[in-house]
Amino acid sequence: MNLIDKVVLITGASKGIGGATAIGFAKEGCSVIINFKSDENSAQSVLEECNKLSKGNLIIKADVSNEEEVKEMINSVKSKYPKIDILVNNVGIFDETDSSSNLEAFDNIYRNNFLSHILVTKYAKELMETGKIIYISSLHGRLGYGKPEAAKIYEY
Repeated sequence: MNLIDKVVLITGASKGIGGATAIGFAKEGCSVIINFKSDENSAQSVLEECNKLSKGNLIIKADVSNEEEVKEMINSVKSKYPKIDILVNNVGIFDETDSSSNLEAFDNIYRNNFLSHILVTKYAKELMETGKIIYISSLHGRLGYGKPEAAKIYEY
C-alpha cells in the first residue's frame, strides 16, 4: 500500500506506542495528526520528529473519552484536511487503583480504553469514505493492570 500523502489520525500519540506509530507513518510520507490529552511537550517532540520526515503534520489536544472534545478535534481536522485515510485508536490508560470494588477506576479505564475508541471512530468516519481503522491494545489493558486481586471473586 502506498502511504505517501495519506492523512493519519493517531490518538494517544504523544509517547510510547502512539508516538512510535506517528513517526512510523511519517517515515512513509503520511501527514500525521498527533492527538494528546495532557503532555504537550512530548506531543511537540513527536511532531518535531514527524516534521523531519513528512509534511502537513500537526498536534491536537483532546480528551478522547469526552464526546465534546472528540467533536472539536474532528472539526479541527476538517478545517485542515479534506479526509482521514487512516485512524489509529491507540489511547489507553493504566489505573493503579483498579480493583473489583473501585467503580471510579473501572469507569475511568472503560471510558479511556474502550469508549474513547468508539467515540473517535464515530466522528472520524465523517471524514472517511474509505480507509483503514486500526485498534491498538496492550497487555496492560487486562483488568487489574495484571494484578489477579483486581478481578477477585468474592464468596459469601
